[in-house]
Amino acid sequence: CKNLFNLGVITSNARLDYEQKPYYSFSVILEPTELNCSILIYIKLINMNDNPIIFNNKSLIYNVTENNLVPFYVGRIDLIDIDQLFISEYEYYLKNASSQISIDPITGSIILYEKLDREYHGSFIQYEILAIDTHNQGNNLTNQLILYINDLNDNGPMFEKDTYYLNIS
Repeated sequence: CKNLFNLGVITSNARLDYEQKPYYSFSVILEPTELNCSILIYIKLINMNDNPIIFNNKSLIYNVTENNLVPFYVGRIDLIDIDQLFISEYEYYLKNASSQISIDPITGSIILYEKLDREYHGSFIQYEILAIDTHNQGNNLTNQLILYINDLNDNGPMFEKDTYYLNIS
């Protein structure tokens, strides 16, 4: 049994994936069984940064009330990375720079720097964002950040004309 590894090669017929199963073990039994020689093989996989990151969709849609104070913390972009490596680092960016909003490149925090007005901006504002997995440069991701603007009753009623004429008979 001493020279087992000098005599054979162990191969896998399928791809081994850490996220599916991080450990494998099996016994190798030599024939003829009268030799009573067996060995337990234990394989511990190394987790690689091989899976794509995805956005947590709950972190991409926010409600903001118009006439917000500035600067205003909206929330934080959150990624899901099934690799779960301790070395995972991400960077976050707006695809088009804006003075109205920023995303902290390290934390993903979303900050508004201008007041929103539903009558001016409409019911929502949309921004394209980019997330980069810094340890896997090909693992970049884009998506839409949507801010829904909640309306306040901040404008009094207005007449459509300055003067109205009415004939009474």
